Amino acid sequence: MSPEVAIASHACAHLGAVQVPIFSGFAAPAVAARLQHSEAKVVVTADGSLRRGREVPMKELVDAALEESPSVEHVVVWRRLGNEVPMKAGRDLFWDEAVAGSRGELEPLEVDSEHPYLLTYTSGTTGRPKGVLHVQGGFLVSITREVAYQADARPDDVIHFVTDMGWIMGPWEVVGGMA
Repeated sequence: MSPEVAIASHACAHLGAVQVPIFSGFAAPAVAARLQHSEAKVVVTADGSLRRGREVPMKELVDAALEESPSVEHVVVWRRLGNEVPMKAGRDLFWDEAVAGSRGELEPLEVDSEHPYLLTYTSGTTGRPKGVLHVQGGFLVSITREVAYQADARPDDVIHFVTDMGWIMGPWEVVGGMA
């Protein structure tokens, strides 16, 4: 998890955009299936990641998935490892360039508590993965409650799960850390 993940997550919530976290260990076809089903417009990814001590070329994996995902219009790439990656003009933009000169403030869009917030997918162990839609009020209130009462987290505590943003504990950690 990184500050960029939390910033992107909170920006989506502020804009009223639906987040679709995808497990970083998936191959391009699994990523494409989720992008197609969700009709994603923007993908936020990294140039690469580390998994079991090896580099994973995240941007190249996303590019392969996008060949089957016509709804995606923009790709924002975080330079996590500093690797050279192919960038498609008019579609791809590096994170640092996107935020350069930004005030760092984003006025929240007022939405109903039932407004979509997060679209996660089941593991697919009992068939095709199914999309599970979480809403603004339900997810945010439930996670805040869990952190306060089940995890007994206090303002000076550190919350850490060894997880991936693509599993429900990733968004739980991002929201819970702010609760």
